[in-house]
Amino acid sequence: MSASRYALVSFRELPEYTKDSEFILRHYRANRPLPEAALSLFRWHNETLNVWTHLIGFLVFLGLTVANFVDVPQFGDLLGLFSRSNCTGAGTNISYSKELLLGTNSLVNLNQITEEEMMIASLQPAATWWPFFVFLGGSMFCLLSSSICHLF
Repeated sequence: MSASRYALVSFRELPEYTKDSEFILRHYRANRPLPEAALSLFRWHNETLNVWTHLIGFLVFLGLTVANFVDVPQFGDLLGLFSRSNCTGAGTNISYSKELLLGTNSLVNLNQITEEEMMIASLQPAATWWPFFVFLGGSMFCLLSSSICHLF
């Protein structure tokens, strides 16, 4: 297996069944075995940016999924950052109440909530997370599939 056997080819040198875009003229990988095509992940060719942008997107969504499974709210719980609190000043810790989320404009000062009210609030059912994980799983599947298709 010499290096010239798997050299990059131009559009004119491609087999007919692989000629999709006459506007991309050079740097095609043609007639490569699977191991050589997999190793082309680390080489420059006309699909390099497609492969790497989808692979990086997959890794970002994988990181979000892992962060949400291990419950790292400052990184993974992006939706919660926008819906849980609204800091109005440096000395005040104010959070939206359930009524505000339902349409009223009252705010609750967390410094004035009793321990009994906190216990009642903690007993409320947690948000349903499965749609979020289905979205992350679907996104990871699409990005990884696209990266693999561009690579091979």
